[in-house]
Amino acid sequence: MSLLERIRENFDDEEQLNNWVIGGASMISAVLVRRIVEFGWRQATREEPPKNPADHDVSIQQALAWTLIVGVASSLVKLLIRRNITWDVRK
Repeated sequence: MSLLERIRENFDDEEQLNNWVIGGASMISAVLVRRIVEFGWRQATREEPPKNPADHDVSIQQALAWTLIVGVASSLVKLLIRRNITWDVRK
């Protein structure tokens, strides 16, 4: 019996399993995306990324750029996770 089959036995509903897997994968990917974006920011700007974009010590341009980059990267990864996991579970 495969791991996926054993996991499926513990869930009454396939959609519930799907949501748990997507949630876990999203949490893990959030940490990885943040680290990748921070690395890219350092390489591109030769500065540390803003710790708190809402802080008045951070310029509005930096705050907007940081927010857009992190938001877009996180959303894209979450979309890819949701599409791929949903497709795999329905197979």
